[in-house]
Amino acid sequence: MKFELPKDHGLSGAIVANLVFREDEKPALTDAQFEALRAGVGRGDSALVYPGRLDAPRAKWVFSRLEAGLRSPRTEEPVPLALDSLDIDHVLPTSWLEHWPLPDGAKASAADINASILASYSDQPLSVRHASIRRRESAKAKIGNLTLLHYGVNRGLQNHGFDRKREALFAESNLQLNRELMRLDSWDEDAIESRGRNLFEVARQLWQCSAEPR
Repeated sequence: MKFELPKDHGLSGAIVANLVFREDEKPALTDAQFEALRAGVGRGDSALVYPGRLDAPRAKWVFSRLEAGLRSPRTEEPVPLALDSLDIDHVLPTSWLEHWPLPDGAKASAADINASILASYSDQPLSVRHASIRRRESAKAKIGNLTLLHYGVNRGLQNHGFDRKREALFAESNLQLNRELMRLDSWDEDAIESRGRNLFEVARQLWQCSAEPR
């Protein structure tokens, strides 16, 4: 992660002011986002920043409500969660390059991500590899990829692979949100979309909405 913007980043003041993820009031960018902005991809209002306005406190509240919605009337702990000790965790981490190969097993680099961004601005169809990278980058920010986890566990895991994360969930987590993750052998873009649909159904019951999930 980078906790600064590169010089001549090209983002408007409004975009900078509304960067969702911050730490100590500093913008928090993945290494790939930082390098892409430094390379000039962000000239004008870039889509590199985290989409939407669901910052960490709002996200924790939403996921605490989803957790409550997943609990049965006979659960041992039907009480609201204490959010102070919990982090929003990206199951597929924002910095995924080291431990998370693409679905075909190939590794990717920051340069590959930058190239895929540039290719997405072209009027030519994306290559299979570039399309796979763009899907991976898009999946990171989806609701289906987020969960609640104790901050000590979350920060200890950092960007490790799914096997290591699942072991930590078995050892440390009692949340209904994480039960489905514990049952899976792997975590990929399809799993993220499937979990997102499941959480949407929970949210629709909680908030009585009818829109389709994004």
